[in-house]
Amino acid sequence: VPMMRTILRKYGLPQDLVYIALIESGFNNHARSHASAVGPWQFIRSTGKMYDLRIDSWVDERRDPVKATHAAAKYLKKMYADYGHWYLAMAGYNAGEGRVNKAIAKSGSKNFWVHA
Repeated sequence: VPMMRTILRKYGLPQDLVYIALIESGFNNHARSHASAVGPWQFIRSTGKMYDLRIDSWVDERRDPVKATHAAAKYLKKMYADYGHWYLAMAGYNAGEGRVNKAIAKSGSKNFWVHA
C-alpha cells in the first residue's frame, strides 16, 4: 500500500484510489477474474497493453505491482480527464468505459447519481 500510494501521489491522484486494488484483487498479484483480468489492478490484456505492460508467453507485467500501479495511475488519470468526476472514473475502471459511456448517454448526464 505505501508503494502504491507513492506512485498515485507522483501522478497527482488521490492516494485513496489504492483501495481500488483492494476491491479488485485483495492486493493479490496472482488474482485472475472470470473475464481474465489479472494482477492487483485487474487489467484485461488489451488495457494492459494499451498502458505499456508487457504480456506474452514469458512475462505478464499485470502481475508486477510497481508496473501495474503506474499503468493504473495513467489509466485513472485519463478517465478522470475524460469524465471530470472520480465517481465516473472509478466506475469506468471497474465496469469499463463503454458501460459508463452508455449510462451517460442513456441518462443524459455525467452526474453519477442521476438514473435514466
